[in-house]
Amino acid sequence: KLPTEHNSIFELKQKPLDATRVYAWKLKLSEQDRSDKERIRGDILQELGYELSKVKIAPWRKLIRGLKNSLKTWLYQLKDKYLT
Repeated sequence: KLPTEHNSIFELKQKPLDATRVYAWKLKLSEQDRSDKERIRGDILQELGYELSKVKIAPWRKLIRGLKNSLKTWLYQLKDKYLT
């Protein structure tokens, strides 16, 4: 059983399908989140019939994101090596 704080994730599961919610995910995700998801798994999204938003992210922003992700990975590796 899931903790109660996760109930909202599944609240629509018990309701009938609602065609007006087809693109609800586009409204809830920021442009940056959509861009990240589409960059990583855009091929599968298209295969499943999703229309990609084609959000363009500035090159400097991509660089900063890459650096942030590399730093995060490095910090996790350090934590695993020295704190566990």
